Amino acid sequence: MHDVPLPLFAGIIVGVSIMMTGLAGADALAPDTTGSMGVQMEIRGFSSDDATAVRELFIKVNRLLAPADLREAFEIYIARSLAEEIDKISDYYSERRGGFWVAVDGRKIVGMFGLEPSSDGTMELRRMYVDPDFRRRGIA
Repeated sequence: MHDVPLPLFAGIIVGVSIMMTGLAGADALAPDTTGSMGVQMEIRGFSSDDATAVRELFIKVNRLLAPADLREAFEIYIARSLAEEIDKISDYYSERRGGFWVAVDGRKIVGMFGLEPSSDGTMELRRMYVDPDFRRRGIA
């Protein structure tokens, strides 16, 4: 699942030192040093051990995004997204020749994103979420 190169993702991350493991070309994109904001972060490929934390982060962020008058619609969206994608990330992204990664601070998953081909030579960024408790720290 993780044979997708990480095109320009390092440019999305600002002011953070990132250790990228298991990604093609990752060493050239982000050295393992402390960034200007003093945050140490690891971006690594999704593993089945991450499934619960990714699921919880997806639900948390989407519930926070839901306006009061659209909560029911968001709950339907969350349930559908869990069933169609989030609860089967490895299969979903493998079938589409994409990849899924997590941002880890210590042992806590604080962010996630997926990439899948949208046309020849282009990728679509999907499911880019950062835990609200870790925002405004230069992670994304």
